[in-house]
Amino acid sequence: MGNELTTDEIKETARIVRIYCPGFSEEKFESLMELENQLANSGHLQTVQALLRLEEEKGVPCTEALDACEELFDRSVKLKKEVDDLEQRLAKVADQTKQAMETYSNLKSTIKKAEEHLADVRNQSQKEEQEMIAFRKRAEAEKRIINQEIEDYHRRLT
Repeated sequence: MGNELTTDEIKETARIVRIYCPGFSEEKFESLMELENQLANSGHLQTVQALLRLEEEKGVPCTEALDACEELFDRSVKLKKEVDDLEQRLAKVADQTKQAMETYSNLKSTIKKAEEHLADVRNQSQKEEQEMIAFRKRAEAEKRIINQEIEDYHRRLT
């Protein structure tokens, strides 16, 4: 890093600072330099600079920006929870829809089988009805023949 100071530069800087701020030591200066490095590396410094630029350019005070940021973060947490809840509900509804589709499919199959069975029963019923009509016609023909024979027999007896 090109911004690091040598030991002699730190001592010289500490002497100059002691003139303006008595009681300032080399350890405090090194601690201050370490803090500056941590701020630069963590991004806090860029955040503070961005907040200051926001205040200068847009007239939005830092406190309002921080409050808005906090409010947006809270809202984001709530929205994430709502999304999770909605995803669970969606999964539940999808499950119910799948079950309903399976039930519908089973009912449709059962109805189709019942319709086929009903068609078979109707066909059988029509066939038996036709057989019964044919049987009645034969029975009536035989009855006529028998009645005719009885009449013939009665005529012969008389």
